[in-house]
Amino acid sequence: MGGGASTAKAKANAASAAKARPPPQIAGGNDKSNPGPFPHVKALCGMSTVANNKRNAGLPNEDRAITESVRRAVYMYSVCDGHKGPMCSDFLSAKLHEFIKKQPGMEPLADELRDPRQALTDGYLEADVEFLKAMDAMEKQVVMVDGTEIDITADLRNSGSTSCTAIIAGNELFVANVGDSRCVLCRSGLSLNLTNDHNPDSA
Repeated sequence: MGGGASTAKAKANAASAAKARPPPQIAGGNDKSNPGPFPHVKALCGMSTVANNKRNAGLPNEDRAITESVRRAVYMYSVCDGHKGPMCSDFLSAKLHEFIKKQPGMEPLADELRDPRQALTDGYLEADVEFLKAMDAMEKQVVMVDGTEIDITADLRNSGSTSCTAIIAGNELFVANVGDSRCVLCRSGLSLNLTNDHNPDSA
């Protein structure tokens, strides 16, 4: 997304994990005044990130993670792996879920969401368009190096990010990814890859 991947279509490899076991005891989404369509489902999440490795030692951490209880028993989680600066991953951490949530596919329909697969696809595509607009509108950015003014605007505009988003709604799991951010479902000691890596050439 962004930085050279502007034409990449968000492959909503929207894997629906049929009849997933209800997650364990929880954190969030317990508003009894708003039971929502799936009052029996609860979720728990945690996260960790490695700030640096030998290749990018000394550079800022460009990873971002977003967790959200959309409504009771509907949860959304995203990870963003920025590159060439944190501009894009920062933008996604602030905006991506909003772009997804406002899509018609996220509306409740009986005991499920209307079309979360389409909501993920359209939300990602809108995020891509809006990030590129924001970069085009960016004012000139400069830094001083040994008394010389260096224009870094073009470098900042090259920022990009891969991303992966998971929506848990009731007993279903919907996943979308851009780039090589991956989602793996683990159950009873076994792993199931829910995403396919892709780039602008294969999107």
